[in-house]
Amino acid sequence: MSLKRTHEKTQRPSSTTRPGRGGVYRLGQRRTGAGPEGLSKLQKARIAQVAREAFDFQDRLGNINAIPGLTESKQFEAWRRGEQLAAVRIASLTECQNEHFRPLLAHFLTLAGRDDEAFRYQMKTGRVKDHGPVEDTHENRELWRAKISQALIEHAGKLIEGAPTYNARIAAAVAENGGQIRTGYVLAIAQRRCKGRSIASIQAEELRWVYLTLVNRIAAKEGRGKTKARNKKQTATAQAKALAKKAARAAGLDEPAITPRDHE
Repeated sequence: MSLKRTHEKTQRPSSTTRPGRGGVYRLGQRRTGAGPEGLSKLQKARIAQVAREAFDFQDRLGNINAIPGLTESKQFEAWRRGEQLAAVRIASLTECQNEHFRPLLAHFLTLAGRDDEAFRYQMKTGRVKDHGPVEDTHENRELWRAKISQALIEHAGKLIEGAPTYNARIAAAVAENGGQIRTGYVLAIAQRRCKGRSIASIQAEELRWVYLTLVNRIAAKEGRGKTKARNKKQTATAQAKALAKKAARAAGLDEPAITPRDHE
């Protein structure tokens, strides 16, 4: 496929449906076993980065057909969209779902001459363990890790004076509430929740819990939402757990028979 034909195809009006491996589905429709819809900002940035590397590599090989009148950046965008269309039958990253991340990344890694990495990405798809939960796929784990990273980045961006996303009010609230939340906090709550396992090995549903806990904690730090009610509830839960453990020890048990839920 030439770059010119690719560019022409990407200009066609988008359809409300797209063909896929499981048949035709509507944009935004979640498939069975799929994670939350859409690619994260970090996933899009990763694909764009590798796509640019692939474009430059193919250009050096003489495989890029220049379109007269287009700047280099426009030519790259046209080429990237055409390759995305060829790889997953969807030209726009905003319309791609989480399930498309690994196939797209593997496709551009191959075009960048990084075949070994592309192969590894293609092999790591679908359910992590055959006997594990249906939703515990490599794609879902990747998505929740990306969302956790994005939440930390956005939180930090509000606290850096001079940054485009700096917010003086939030920065003051965070300082008053004990300071910025960093990666160490995420690692700690993941290990506590998942019995010492690292964040690299916990399941998709556990990563989802870590993400929701992180988002709630960030909101409390930044003074957003019902902070007092949230902190009061967390304190009450912690006190109830401590009392349950104390009662279990008094009864000669290793763990209490019934404990409060860690997260609601």
